[in-house]
Amino acid sequence: MKRAEYGDEVKGLMNYFDICRAVDTKEFAEAVKGLTWSTNLLYADNEGNIAYWYTGKQPIRVADHDGRSPVPGTGEYEWLGFLPFEDMPHIVNPKRGYLVTRNNKPSKRWPFSSGRGSADMGAEGRVVDHLLKESEKITLKDLVDMFLEASRRSYVAEPLKPHILKAYEERRSIRDPLAYDPRVGEAVEALARWDDCEFEREADQYNFQAVILDEWVGRMMQRLFADRLGPFAPRESAGWPPWPRLSNPTILVQVLEGAEKSMDYLDGREKNVVTLECLKETLSELENRYGTRDISRWTVKVTPLELRQVGDDLWIS
Repeated sequence: MKRAEYGDEVKGLMNYFDICRAVDTKEFAEAVKGLTWSTNLLYADNEGNIAYWYTGKQPIRVADHDGRSPVPGTGEYEWLGFLPFEDMPHIVNPKRGYLVTRNNKPSKRWPFSSGRGSADMGAEGRVVDHLLKESEKITLKDLVDMFLEASRRSYVAEPLKPHILKAYEERRSIRDPLAYDPRVGEAVEALARWDDCEFEREADQYNFQAVILDEWVGRMMQRLFADRLGPFAPRESAGWPPWPRLSNPTILVQVLEGAEKSMDYLDGREKNVVTLECLKETLSELENRYGTRDISRWTVKVTPLELRQVGDDLWIS
């Protein structure tokens, strides 16, 4: 295992103190330069300045590898150096007057897809961005409401749900019996109608589509990677929803996009077949677990975050 920040962890931690002491964008940028791990950092001051930096020691990788998956340690994938800090994504006082970051890639052209999936801003970030564009004046309560709205979005739906829908369409086009299973068809149609929200604002249950998708992600992760990368945490110790919360599914996105070149995780099998096989297994498992074939009853209680105010203007959860 190779980590870019290995040996520099304490140095990076000390830079956090410099960040806290910074009094302007110049001092802040200098402090940010020393951070060794990847994170999105936002800056704002009493003068009305805002800024953004993406941080960390970012390896320059060979052309056919973007860092989402393990590669053989036999030399051909050795790093070519580190990206200069000046080339890291950053912006100071953007013309539009605001900045949004929500677990997304730092820029559309950023080659290293270490975030959730391969989307640029992601569903969560786009929700906040849209609401900000539509608002002339923003209060603290408005910001809290925006992020509550964004939190309802399934971050695995955007990069992964289309692969299920495409697999179903393509296997039906060649009359694969797997795609004519009525349970598979019912689930695919439900996913196609779904707005990708894990739960409704006033509801106390996860939408059944979110349950199906997360269970399918877990089965795909186990099927493709467990033999090579080790087993993932068992459901008994994980709670729900277990899989995406414990293992970032970007490597699964990479395989389904056909971008993984270092290893054949599909073992020569057609990806659409594996996709639908895991979906069928998922439906059987959930039917047994819930004791009903009615997929609309496959729900789980939402555990809400409690937001409370400390002092005059600080919100924590």
